[in-house]
Amino acid sequence: MLDSRGIQQPASVFQDIASANDMTPQQLYQFILKSTGKTAPQPGAQQGSGMGLGKKRLAGEE
Repeated sequence: MLDSRGIQQPASVFQDIASANDMTPQQLYQFILKSTGKTAPQPGAQQGSGMGLGKKRLAGEE
């Protein structure tokens, strides 16, 4: 949408920050994780079982 109006957007702010600090995006990510004391999520760790509230919740049913 912004491009169609002539407004340029950076490809990735994360990549721009990493490049400005002579780092790869992966190195920046690891730096942020270490700084916050967090660890990288394991692949698939955030995936649910598919047994959420689904259509019933959307329809207002309990």
